[in-house]
Amino acid sequence: MYRASQADDLKRHTRTHTGEKLFACQWEECGYSASQASNLKAHTRLHTGEGLLPCQWGGCEYSAAAPSELKRHTRTHTGEKPFACQWEDCGYSTSEASHLKKHTRTHIGGEKPFACQWEGCGYSASEANILKQHTRTHTGVKPFACQWDECGYSASTASNLKRHNRHHHTGEGLLTCQWGGCEYSATSADALKTHTRSRTGEKPFACQWEDCGYRASRASNLKQHTRKHTGVKLFVCQWEECGYRASEAGSLKKHTRTHTGDKPFACYWEGCGYSCSEAGTLKQHTRTHTGEKPFACQWKECGYSASTASNLKTHTRAHTK
Repeated sequence: MYRASQADDLKRHTRTHTGEKLFACQWEECGYSASQASNLKAHTRLHTGEGLLPCQWGGCEYSAAAPSELKRHTRTHTGEKPFACQWEDCGYSTSEASHLKKHTRTHIGGEKPFACQWEGCGYSASEANILKQHTRTHTGVKPFACQWDECGYSASTASNLKRHNRHHHTGEGLLTCQWGGCEYSATSADALKTHTRSRTGEKPFACQWEDCGYRASRASNLKQHTRKHTGVKLFVCQWEECGYRASEAGSLKKHTRTHTGDKPFACYWEGCGYSCSEAGTLKQHTRTHTGEKPFACQWKECGYSASTASNLKTHTRAHTK
């Protein structure tokens, strides 16, 4: 229970419950408002540039209006996560206190009052804005559009757009892979850590289903894999009378092309004109130009190789008959 020594402190605290934001930014077309005068003062510095604190990481052009903001930003470079969950055997840690507060709700009664209304989904969230973001995985809505000329990228969340801009346009604060000859760069320490596993082969996320043995380098990959055991298919085709459901957003996207006829993957060989709906199919087609046959028969002294795994499988049956 919150207690205050002064009436003004209690009044300010109450706004965290009511959402009331009395202090509005006066800059034209800004729209920012705050629950405290000090927050508005710090925000105004972003317009005036007065007293901004620049990030000290080489090549990063970020600047903050307050020391606490700069401290939070610096953690995106260092990967530091000082706020650790105190629940037994949880292991969760985060770079921001607010994130820990949200996470803790998953333990305390697991209260998630905001439920997804899509048929058969079952997802629920602890906050309305999280549910809003989740709903876009069903609708495909991507309201955050890149403003760079001729880019065309759009994202379902503001954070994804921010990462896109840093990675493809500004290069601000990128973290580079240290493996020799690798030109990969990441927008966060976590992303770089995940990428590094593609070099080391580390797969720390293990499937808990009996006798499965599947391991993944990413938690999201394990989550997708688990749906193969549970049979859960969250992503529903919206075409009338189709009925198709998928366990992954990517699978639904591929399926939708069977309705639209969209073939975004075009062969780059001069005079070819071939295009297809999947990147993997284009890769196979390209081998008809290059002559590449990466799938080699393992039977002793055979020497056969094929351009596709399916052709190799057909060939192998000739040995096993």
